[in-house]
Amino acid sequence: MATETLERETVTANTWEEAFDQFQKADAAYRRYDLAVFKPAYARQTAFEIEHGIDKLFPADQKAIAVHEADNCEHKVPDDVFERLESLSDQFSDSQSVLMKMPAPHLHALRWKLDHILQIEHEGDRDGGSLPAWSAEYVRQMLTDITLLLPSQ
Repeated sequence: MATETLERETVTANTWEEAFDQFQKADAAYRRYDLAVFKPAYARQTAFEIEHGIDKLFPADQKAIAVHEADNCEHKVPDDVFERLESLSDQFSDSQSVLMKMPAPHLHALRWKLDHILQIEHEGDRDGGSLPAWSAEYVRQMLTDITLLLPSQ
């Protein structure tokens, strides 16, 4: 079995904290916008769809759908709201990826990565939930961090 030598890229705790601060700001901005703008707009759209019996797959009332799909419909979530939410989501995801790709300078950083990766989804499901599937590229640095920060010997 070949022995692989792991080299540690130097990342200071301060560099990690700055990136983590950016992640927290992106998370907070996304959550604020989602709660204050997107969810109320989506609730209005959903209420309108329910009130008019609109089902996207099996439309019952073509006229109501046509009105609903019109650009000036007050019940439709505006395109700019979707675009802003998507932009904030991208900023959040990008900041999260920066942390995952950055070598963990200490155990606290490694713990954050592990908590992120091992977060159970759909806990209410019959089987008790599942873990998300992450690409090897996404978790590679974390696996290196484990080897370097938690040596087996």
